[in-house]
Amino acid sequence: MGLSKKLLPLRTMVVILTAAIGTVTVSASVLPFLTGALGQKPTGNFLLTVNPSSLTIMQGGSALSTITVVSVGGFKGTVALYTDSVGGSFRALFANRTLTLKVNGNSTTTLTLTAPINVTGDYRIIVTGTASVQKKTISSSALMSIMVSSNSDFALWASPSRVTQNAGSSATVVIDVDSLNGFSGNVSLAAMTPFGFIAIMGGQNPITLAAGGTVSTTLQISTMTNTTLGTYNITVIGTGKQRVHTIAIPTTVTDPIVESLVLTGLSLSTPTNLVLLLQNTGVGQVTLQTYSVTDKFGDIWSLHSWAGPSIAPNTVAVADILIGSSCSACTYTGILFGFQQFSLGQTYSVTVTTAAGNRFDFTVTP
Repeated sequence: MGLSKKLLPLRTMVVILTAAIGTVTVSASVLPFLTGALGQKPTGNFLLTVNPSSLTIMQGGSALSTITVVSVGGFKGTVALYTDSVGGSFRALFANRTLTLKVNGNSTTTLTLTAPINVTGDYRIIVTGTASVQKKTISSSALMSIMVSSNSDFALWASPSRVTQNAGSSATVVIDVDSLNGFSGNVSLAAMTPFGFIAIMGGQNPITLAAGGTVSTTLQISTMTNTTLGTYNITVIGTGKQRVHTIAIPTTVTDPIVESLVLTGLSLSTPTNLVLLLQNTGVGQVTLQTYSVTDKFGDIWSLHSWAGPSIAPNTVAVADILIGSSCSACTYTGILFGFQQFSLGQTYSVTVTTAAGNRFDFTVTP
């Protein structure tokens, strides 16, 4: 059979030669046409992503990102991961450095990046995955943006850390601002007070810190006579270089008139009149308004409209405690006729109450 002189497509010509001769060696230029016929499948590829792709890390600190590789076009195999930093020397640690992909599947791992201790600013990290398929190397990469922030900071301290003051008075608190990790620059101070007639006056503001230094300023906490008694939190806020710190100073406002009575002596003027010597050891005038006397059986004589003595600070006054027939305005509670007079050697409980409502209890034996 003679060969036709008409040119045929290469694939057709190969078929004719095979039929005529039986065996033929196929050149490399023919292989692309034979790939499908020989049953070979394309190698496919994979896609690598990072999430998040932008991180802010403090000097010497660490942050995590998730690495995901996805099979594309029927790829399957093992993907090796590595990083390359553009500027800076970051420590990169993969939870798994190799990931195995099934056809049309995906796999994930985490990447921990640790920033150097001595750099700040913006950096780039390239995360790359590579795989070898049919003696070919394929790869996919993703870019990460890293912002390394300074770990310099400042600290606030209050001395004293707690304040107790009378209504209508002032107290002084020293605020110390310390530089940490080389912090330098201005720190602005502000104070917040709750409603309750409390005023704050400060000293130097803003303060300027040198690296490694400490600066002190003074706050004056003032209350008014009508400030509600109780405990408040004074909040001091420091702001500098995008750093904000607060401290709370518990402030207790007390009654400026502190009443205190001490029994310095006693005697019986009559069987129905017990005389007490009371000393005012407080800081304000004390006026006695009521009293009650109880015997060992629980019988009680009380007087609620007592025009008792007013005792100045650091002075002693006489207080007449009347019962029975000597006190027509008194009220008696107990066994009928059981407690009509004081008896020598017997013990009694005497309670006196001031006009301010403070109660003082004394145990007496005439």
